[in-house]
Amino acid sequence: MRPGNCLKGFKPLARFPGIRHLEDVVLKYFSLRILILCILLPPVLYIFSVQSIERHLKHRYANEIEDFYLEDTRPLFEGSIRLKDAINNNINRYLQSKALIALGVKVAITVTSKQNTILYPAVVDAKEASLLPNDAMQIASDNYKLMNEGLVVNVDLVLEHNTLLTNAILGFYIFASILNEG
Repeated sequence: MRPGNCLKGFKPLARFPGIRHLEDVVLKYFSLRILILCILLPPVLYIFSVQSIERHLKHRYANEIEDFYLEDTRPLFEGSIRLKDAINNNINRYLQSKALIALGVKVAITVTSKQNTILYPAVVDAKEASLLPNDAMQIASDNYKLMNEGLVVNVDLVLEHNTLLTNAILGFYIFASILNEG
C-alpha cells in the first residue's frame, strides 16, 4: 500500500506533467533531508547552543566577579567604606559594563560570608541602618571579620528565550539550513 492512498482519485496536476498522483509530488519534493535540515535541526541546534552559551557565560562571569568584587582592599581596612557597600558598588559597575545583559542575559548574583551574612544584593534593614557604626575602626574591624570568615560568590545566569540574542541564534540556524538546502 502506497503512502497517501487517501489522495487516490485526485486528477493529475497540470503543473507537473507526468505525475499522476498528489502523493508523488509530496514524496518527490518533501524529502527526509528537508525534514531533518530545515525543520528539526535548527531548533535542536538552538537549544544546545543556548545551553552551552549559558554554561560558558556563567563560568566566565563567576570568574570575573570573583576577581573584581574586591578590587582595592585598602579602603576596607582603613574603615572608610563598608565591605557590603564596596561589593555592591563593584558588582553593580561590573554588571553595567556587560553588553550581553541588555540582549537578554539575566544574571542573579549573591555574595555571602561563610556564616551566611548576605553582602550582595544589598538588603538594608531599618534596625540595621540605625545600628551602622560610624567609627572607622569599627567599620574596619567588621570588614576584617567578614573577610576572615570567607566570602562565597554564587552566579545564576539564564539566557531568556525570545530576546534579541536568542532570536538571532535561531535565525542564524534557520538561515544556514535554508542556504544549505538551496
